[in-house]
Amino acid sequence: WQSWPAYDSANLSEETLQSMMLVRRVVEMGLSLRKEAGIKVRQPLQSLVVSNLQLSQELQQIIGEELNVYEVVFGEKKQGEGWKVKEDKDFSVSLCTVITEELRRAGMLRDMIRAVNGLRKEAGLTPEDTAKVAFHAIDKIYSEVLLAEQDAFIRATRVTLLPEDGSISVTEGEGIQFVIVA
Repeated sequence: WQSWPAYDSANLSEETLQSMMLVRRVVEMGLSLRKEAGIKVRQPLQSLVVSNLQLSQELQQIIGEELNVYEVVFGEKKQGEGWKVKEDKDFSVSLCTVITEELRRAGMLRDMIRAVNGLRKEAGLTPEDTAKVAFHAIDKIYSEVLLAEQDAFIRATRVTLLPEDGSISVTEGEGIQFVIVA
């Protein structure tokens, strides 16, 4: 059970509302650039540059989290290979679409965490429940990423990871398959 604070209009200022509207516009533009580039939001990206606009560090962090980019910088517009740009009447947003090996592996980890958390939900497990999970990787890179990032994976999924199991039936085309073991 989570208790939410009561609404109090006295806590809202016009400046806060205007800043959040700008954050929303930046995020919408960034999401549009991701879509144009064919990059899902689960795939982390390195940076977003916002030109002709300044926001607080707290709002920068919100933008970064919403767009899944490691850094949000306010500065000159970036153009050229590896950059997608969207212009608004007041500012522009430049998104670096280069996916390094490190970023690709981070995206794979996020996909695996999402898959296991989906299995947990299907099994009716609560966030407090722990489960045992077996896996089988068709693509070796998935098991490499999983084992290299095992601690982060376990923290995010609350599972005990069993050794790789080749007997798990794998859906064709999937890089890795997980099964919750009773």
